[in-house]
Amino acid sequence: MQHIAPKNAFTPPSKLFRHQPLKVTASKWIRFLNFLLDTVFFSLLIMVVMKAMYPRETISQPEIDTIKVLGLPVYFLYYFSLETLLGKTVAKFLTKTVVVNREGSRPGWRNVAIRTLCRYIPLEVFSGLISESGRPWHDTLSGTRVVSEK
Repeated sequence: MQHIAPKNAFTPPSKLFRHQPLKVTASKWIRFLNFLLDTVFFSLLIMVVMKAMYPRETISQPEIDTIKVLGLPVYFLYYFSLETLLGKTVAKFLTKTVVVNREGSRPGWRNVAIRTLCRYIPLEVFSGLISESGRPWHDTLSGTRVVSEK
């Protein structure tokens, strides 16, 4: 909310503050679609990394285990870097949604770090589908939400 200096002493209080327009929270189904699309994109990213690391046709079990271990930090970097720098992931670009903090602004890196770490909680992806608010744990614990850009 931004304070505006009154032009005269009789300016009504309602005219002294500019309110940001309310941002509509994305539905739980849009959120779930974001998860599915990001999972597809992330899987493609991992396949590209695998092909770069192991260009042969077949991959052995130890190499698959290496990819699984490397997937954890890459998963963190995917969400953390995109949501910190752009406020959105690839899926959020497609669904025209964005991550905001409680005030409706771009969240800080700490909020995004908490948000991203919460994604490692088992079954966290389903928390948004079963909660009344439709907000998953990574939103509630980090003080963020996903809103429509429209």
